[in-house]
Amino acid sequence: MNAPSLSAPQRLPPSEYAGPAISLRDAPFETNALYPSGTDFVSRRRRHRERRVTETDCHNFDTHKSDDALGLHSIFFKLWRPAYDHADKQPRIDAMAKETAAQFDQLGALYEDMANWPFRRRIETPSVKTALGDLRSLDALDYGCGSGFYSRVLKNGGARRVVGYDLADGMLAYAKRRAQAERVDVEFTSSLTPDHAESFDLVLSVYVLPYATTATELTQMCAEMMRPLRPGGRLIALPIHPRFEPVPSYYEGCGFRLTPDDGDTPYRDGSRIRLDLCYQQHDASVYAWYWSAESIDAALRAAGAATVTWSNPDIDRRGDPAQVPPELQAYVDKPHAAVIECRKE
Repeated sequence: MNAPSLSAPQRLPPSEYAGPAISLRDAPFETNALYPSGTDFVSRRRRHRERRVTETDCHNFDTHKSDDALGLHSIFFKLWRPAYDHADKQPRIDAMAKETAAQFDQLGALYEDMANWPFRRRIETPSVKTALGDLRSLDALDYGCGSGFYSRVLKNGGARRVVGYDLADGMLAYAKRRAQAERVDVEFTSSLTPDHAESFDLVLSVYVLPYATTATELTQMCAEMMRPLRPGGRLIALPIHPRFEPVPSYYEGCGFRLTPDDGDTPYRDGSRIRLDLCYQQHDASVYAWYWSAESIDAALRAAGAATVTWSNPDIDRRGDPAQVPPELQAYVDKPHAAVIECRKE
């Protein structure tokens, strides 16, 4: 395994952490974000579950006219449940997963807007494109496609066929409209069936692995990502970096903070991390889970990966001044995500 070799970062004492202290909740899908008005997020989310999300809601959010701020906490969140019943290979419909996925129904435009954040535009997206390589004549699956941003990148990059997969119907509705408006030929689906098995040359999965909450889920998730690949096909995935900087204020210049539940053991497998958005008008939180390079590597190899290669994202300096903004240089020095490429046996 070619794991990234970054030395353990120097940690600041708690008194030097930026931002107010916020208590954590025990339930993995609960958040503690407060809106500027002081309204408790959890109570608002529960009220949101009681009303039906309509196409009009999604349209209002697309045009930034919605007065419902619900969902901002989940921008990086990628809900996952097994798409197959592993015993009989039949499609599996998880009612609870679909219900929870509804929280993404109004997030399309906001998720799309995040693609323009400087660290994503100048570091993440160029690094993903480099890893993808030549896409011509390839069939590609965007696993956890969200707003369809990377689905369109795949198709515009020359892929023969692109399928975007996500559980959130509202997200998929946005992704379809956006692709149609840009005249990009992408298929979208909210379920993977046995027909998708060994049907793709490439699977791309951005920020999905961090939402496996147990080692068993991590193993199942990797199997789900590898199953659609033909023999010799490639998986490109972005997990939390094995040596991310655990000082919460470190990534603030990029628009977010990462705060481990246990600051003394930030690199423990299965430990929880709170991600706080703090860019422009965004002020919300979501939880993710840390997995070491060794654990991810083992799960991928158990799922049929013959090779697993790790690399760090790097900044795209083309067409820009030689001097890199300090906040982006800090990210390059200690990125919060790594790029994994593995090939199926």
